[in-house]
Amino acid sequence: STNTMSSSPLINQDRSGTHPFGRTRSCRRNRRGTTMAMLAILMPAMVAVAALVINLVYIEMVRTEMQIATDLATRAAGRTLAVTGDEVLATTAAERLLSENPVANQTLTLADTTIDFGESTRLHDTERYAFAPGPRPNAIRVVANPANDMPLIFPSMGVPVVMRPMKTAIATQVE
Repeated sequence: STNTMSSSPLINQDRSGTHPFGRTRSCRRNRRGTTMAMLAILMPAMVAVAALVINLVYIEMVRTEMQIATDLATRAAGRTLAVTGDEVLATTAAERLLSENPVANQTLTLADTTIDFGESTRLHDTERYAFAPGPRPNAIRVVANPANDMPLIFPSMGVPVVMRPMKTAIATQVE
């Protein structure tokens, strides 16, 4: 009995100058530099996507700062209104807290906000309070709407983007 090995067509028996899968070594030399070419083509796209993501995160940060400043001003004004009953002192407290909490490195002023005194009521214990301006205030509403556009970190590549977030907060005195 003779032991014969059959040659497989998948394996190249002649290994002189060829790759096991049939590619020659010169083919590998021809591919040098393709990574740099791909990087040169894809780098602007990657930078544009990174700039977009950074701008989106910045927009959310500005919106969060705006909500925090509005909440703090509303809480201070509501507390002052509850203790003193004086709308002028409550407005002053709101203005002080707005000036102490900048949004996108800009200070909000009373010109950037609307402060309304009114009544918050609800018809049922499971409902939310509804605010309406009224003569006997038990609530205060602060709406922050800056007069100036907030700047983005990166330019918008020719597309005009206006970022002017608006936030509302209401504080209600419940007896």
